[in-house]
Amino acid sequence: MSNYCSDVVWKRAFGDRSKKAVASRLADHADDEGRGIWPSVERVAAQTELSERTVQRVLDAFVKDGILIVVDEGGRGPGSTRRYDFDMAKVEALPLAEWGRNKGRKKGDTMSPLPQSKGDTVSDKGDNHDTEGCHRDTQTPIEPSIEPSRERVRASADDAGEREGVQPATSDKPDASTVPGTADFEKRVMRFCNGKGFAAGPWPDWDTSSPGYIGKQFARLDEADRCHAERWRDAYLRDLATRKRKPVPVGVFIRDRLWEGLDPELLLKAERAAAQGARPAEHAKPDGWAPSMGPVWAALVFATLIRGPEHPEHAPGAGGVWLAGTVRRAWPQLAGLFQLAQTNRGLVAPERFHALKDAMEFVPEGCSVWSDWQDEFKRRAWPDLPRRDAMEGLFMPKDGPQCIAAFEEALAGQSHKTSEAAQ
Repeated sequence: MSNYCSDVVWKRAFGDRSKKAVASRLADHADDEGRGIWPSVERVAAQTELSERTVQRVLDAFVKDGILIVVDEGGRGPGSTRRYDFDMAKVEALPLAEWGRNKGRKKGDTMSPLPQSKGDTVSDKGDNHDTEGCHRDTQTPIEPSIEPSRERVRASADDAGEREGVQPATSDKPDASTVPGTADFEKRVMRFCNGKGFAAGPWPDWDTSSPGYIGKQFARLDEADRCHAERWRDAYLRDLATRKRKPVPVGVFIRDRLWEGLDPELLLKAERAAAQGARPAEHAKPDGWAPSMGPVWAALVFATLIRGPEHPEHAPGAGGVWLAGTVRRAWPQLAGLFQLAQTNRGLVAPERFHALKDAMEFVPEGCSVWSDWQDEFKRRAWPDLPRRDAMEGLFMPKDGPQCIAAFEEALAGQSHKTSEAAQ
């Protein structure tokens, strides 16, 4: 069970109470990266008090919208279930749930019920606003995961291309700035106060407050709320500066979580202004950096495909279906490159792959060359490449699959140059 995944889901608006109930229940089964979900439809229906048909409809909608990824269709024997992963990037992109709907409501007023889907049932059982919650009496056992541990999965993704010397441009591993009591955490608190790295500058009169008190309030937040506080900081200060109002002391802002009562439009304005006014230095990338889904990334992907899976015994073979879990087991390096693309993260690639970018071309979806590549992928039993909605094609080796030998020669030539340089 992941407190982080559950916290993210609970704070998002799904637009439908059935979707929110199902998503929240699934999050209870996931790890911190949203993986390892396999409760049965029957079980979810019983725990959310929805009909099995409604639960299945919601699951299908989540898969269609990309919120859930099917990693294993399950066997055909009794009791077998699908395995899902959340796409946490899609979940975190959902709007935050509105709060304070009851503010200003007089005693005795009632709220209009949210619209329900046909087949749903409503009950006063389940979670309520009691401080103990319904789980005090009805805790649900969580099945042990049979997936590889989160550390091993993360290692296979973040160390993608280890044999090629590839390193992700960023890491999702926690650093010392998230741990209260460390020097990095104290520096983070000071940056929040003095405005270093923030567009709105220093918090007015922050140096008249006790740094110890500010740090204590910041440490009491969980990491998700610290990030919310940092994200809302500039929006809050700029709004008050525009209205010529004085902000509350920084410790009070953190202690009372004042950002939760602010208009979301303020945040959108602040982030648009920050994006438009960003200095070129803020976009500097490390040497060897390349965006995922670009020609350098594609050259590395095709080099990995040509070399073949690290664990061919886990490959589905000709005519088989490559699922996300299958790729992770059979082709960890390729799975890591796919993960970088799906999370829109760049990577630092060796120079020889930058030299191969001219050997790649952008192939628009639907053209004859695109169809030729589809046939080639099926013939070689390769998994499909990841896609982004905004992209109308992908980078492939030049002149189609009939000329892939030229790409292999160029790849071998670059590897030879690297070997000579090393000698």
